[in-house]
Amino acid sequence: MPKLRKCVNYFQHVLDFQLDICKATSIEEAFDQYFTEEILDGPNAYNCDKCSHFSRATKSLSIERLPKVLCVQLNRYAYIATSQVKCA
Repeated sequence: MPKLRKCVNYFQHVLDFQLDICKATSIEEAFDQYFTEEILDGPNAYNCDKCSHFSRATKSLSIERLPKVLCVQLNRYAYIATSQVKCA
């Protein structure tokens, strides 16, 4: 896989967060999991729009500026295959 040398940044205005509380014991832990850096590699590698090459990359989220009103959705259910399981 060729290495891309240019850093790509996308900015998006966010007004709400969907937090998975099935894997977290607190809201703080759910936010930590939401903002954890993800490595894109193998079948999940980043595909460059300009050169069409797949490359290993990292994906992370950060907040530049909080909105005046922030909505937080707590996802209490996990979807496994075709069933819906409620978290304890």
